[in-house]
Amino acid sequence: MRRALTRMDRWVFGYVHLRLARRWLDRVMRVYTHLGGFVATVGTAGLLLVLGGEMRRAGMASMVALAGSQLVVQLLKRRTERPRPYLVLAESRSVVAPLADYSFPSGHTAASFALATVLGAYWPSWAGVALGAAALVGLSRTYLGHHYPSDVLVGALVGMGLAYLSLLHFGVPASVVDGLAPA
Repeated sequence: MRRALTRMDRWVFGYVHLRLARRWLDRVMRVYTHLGGFVATVGTAGLLLVLGGEMRRAGMASMVALAGSQLVVQLLKRRTERPRPYLVLAESRSVVAPLADYSFPSGHTAASFALATVLGAYWPSWAGVALGAAALVGLSRTYLGHHYPSDVLVGALVGMGLAYLSLLHFGVPASVVDGLAPA
């Protein structure tokens, strides 16, 4: 079973990283991947914090979800010590500068899904856009060769899970809950 999952992980990695490769897409993905980085995610949460009111609560929930997700990511990276795909697979393309840490799970993906889940809970009409943007961050991590698809999947689950825990603590505004209740 484990071998079959590894083969599938490598096949999907090869498809996304090699078969979808286009010069213009290299440029787009190199920029887009930063939406899951520290500056974009913590910057967005920080902006919400200073805006006050409901946005302040969303900012607090986002910060807690981001911090928690990155703690879990770093613990898992150190526990599993999975090398990045470009260090293992000879056919990998060099699209961006190599990273020194481990591959599993994807921290960019965890951060983008943590933020997107909180934003989607506070502003449900934007949930699809936020989660779609987070999914594209995950795709960019595989496209650029930094992560296997399983790294991205687990990163997304970690981010959403920590967002859920954060939302349990900070709550979702009553206006959102009332809007979800049947009439």
